[in-house]
Amino acid sequence: MKEHHAVSADQAAVSTAGAVSAPLDWHWLAAQRLSRLVEVEHDCSVVRERLDSLQNDYRESLVARDGQLQQIRELGDRLADLAQVHARMRMEYESAQAALLGSRSWRMTRPLRMLSMQVVSARRRIGGLLRAMLRVPLLRRVARVLARLVPGLHARLRSRLYPHG
Repeated sequence: MKEHHAVSADQAAVSTAGAVSAPLDWHWLAAQRLSRLVEVEHDCSVVRERLDSLQNDYRESLVARDGQLQQIRELGDRLADLAQVHARMRMEYESAQAALLGSRSWRMTRPLRMLSMQVVSARRRIGGLLRAMLRVPLLRRVARVLARLVPGLHARLRSRLYPHG
């Protein structure tokens, strides 16, 4: 661009000076303009290639985005289907639970279940009390002596006091 202005300035100097000044070198001027034109065309082709590359990237991103949107829609539909299945299963569970709790056998076995829960609770309390007592060194020695005197007592006490292994 600077060369173009320089050429224009040279032309202006020639035109103001008139025919007296040095003759204009048209070959040099044409070579300068041609080289500038080649540079501009090269810059234009580089910009076009970059634009094509950006357009291709944009198209690819649009395709990828459309694929992701389709996946999101499918997942949303699947989620809605699963929510319906969950609601249906929950209703079935609640109706089965209500049927069980309202059945005659459930009502008749209530006293037995209550007694069983009290027995389990008492066993846990007794086991806890025995475990607490065995933390006292004197009582631990007494329990050790009793376990040696009575065959099988040690294994039985261990199974009762520590039922989970």
